[in-house]
Amino acid sequence: MATSREMKEVYDAMERICFETGDLLKALDDLMQKQGFTFTKTELRWDMSKAVDKPDSWLPYFSQRIYRKMPNDEKVIGVNIMFKTFAPDNKLFFISCGRIDGRNAGSKSDQFYSAGWNEGDKPQQIPDTKIYHTIFKDCKIWNYFIPLHIVIDLETLEKYIVKPLIGLYNSGPNPEKEVSIDPFGLTFKDIKVD
Repeated sequence: MATSREMKEVYDAMERICFETGDLLKALDDLMQKQGFTFTKTELRWDMSKAVDKPDSWLPYFSQRIYRKMPNDEKVIGVNIMFKTFAPDNKLFFISCGRIDGRNAGSKSDQFYSAGWNEGDKPQQIPDTKIYHTIFKDCKIWNYFIPLHIVIDLETLEKYIVKPLIGLYNSGPNPEKEVSIDPFGLTFKDIKVD
């Protein structure tokens, strides 16, 4: 077992991650509002447990924000900050940024969470891009992944999250033509543990 000091250092690091994630999301909210989008939904995690025999469910594993332009818009955009994925496990923290099309698009938290990386959903990588298209029964999602650690200031937040998200939102049926995430875009293979 780790020493008390090592445990305290890990706990402090986890707390810093939560504070930094909160700061990133507040800055994102401000930038999206300047683009005419309103924050409509947030999720921190599902299936939280306090059970002693389920310590893996004590920690947050993602944080999600969804933004819309119109109250009944059938197209929304959002982000998932992914700390842990399941089946397969991820090897790094990443951000999934995407567009959701469909009736009640803003309520598709489950689908948005798993889009692009959950093999069971059969995501399709769009050729010659690092953008994924996942078709669910009640919605379609286009998304891309970037490593969390590159978003270090407002400039990178705008360049790799806000501008590509606005491009996805404003595009037609081929949103990949409006999105530039190089050189930091990730593929599914970059994310999952081998």
